[in-house]
Amino acid sequence: MLDSTLSVHKLETEDLYLGPSAAAASLTSGYLALRGSTAILNAAGYNIKAAQSFFLLPDKIEAIKNTLLRGALKAFSVFSIVILAPIVEEWFFRYEIYKWQEEDPAPKAYRIMSNAVIFGAFHYSIFLGMANIPIVLCASISGVVFATLREMRGNCYASTIAHSLNNAVLLLLHKGWFL
Repeated sequence: MLDSTLSVHKLETEDLYLGPSAAAASLTSGYLALRGSTAILNAAGYNIKAAQSFFLLPDKIEAIKNTLLRGALKAFSVFSIVILAPIVEEWFFRYEIYKWQEEDPAPKAYRIMSNAVIFGAFHYSIFLGMANIPIVLCASISGVVFATLREMRGNCYASTIAHSLNNAVLLLLHKGWFL
């Protein structure tokens, strides 16, 4: 087992293998949670779209008439969503918050679940109302996968790779947006 000081770790082949596998697990379980929670909310009388987007920005960018500006904003958005956000979020949640959580003698499962709930809550949007339920649920499930990777590997490399791939696939599925 690796010690908890992340500074001594290097990116290893296992991180490169675990990242895509974890992204697939995150996307699959997230999809099931999204469909299930959306169906329950719709049955309860809320009009929630099954394809509720995690990303509100692409629709706003598509409405821009200037082709050059739209292209530049698309490129920046793809960079932000696929590269920058996973690096920053994994550093914050799986390094900084996890480092603090490791000081608590609580079981590993508690660390993983509490980290995932915090991560899910971070994805709450004041603009989405009841549509937040599927989004926060999916983000929390992804948080379980990412925190499990952090616990297994003792570093944030595999979870950052998984998070980046997860966001890339979600963005790609958003109407094939960055193709």
